Amino acid sequence: MGSVPSVRVASAIWIAGTALLLLLAVMEYRRLVDYCEGSPEVAAGGDALSCLEPQHWFSEAVIGGGLVLLEIALLVVLGAALHRRGDRRT
Repeated sequence: MGSVPSVRVASAIWIAGTALLLLLAVMEYRRLVDYCEGSPEVAAGGDALSCLEPQHWFSEAVIGGGLVLLEIALLVVLGAALHRRGDRRT
């Protein structure tokens, strides 16, 4: 069986990875807000992302799905470490 990191290492990986994914999501949101800043839709009173078209939303859904999959992968590493810790105690 492959090597599974300890719970402390897995927790640190999870926290750092989640913080990095959050940073990437915030940067993407700010990029989209800047993209729509001067658009007629926003000038007419729409929300900050009202200028985006369906093709934009599809690409953002793909990016968001990728971030969710990375977060799940981080949770799997943490869960494997917790499971391994439980096996050692019995």
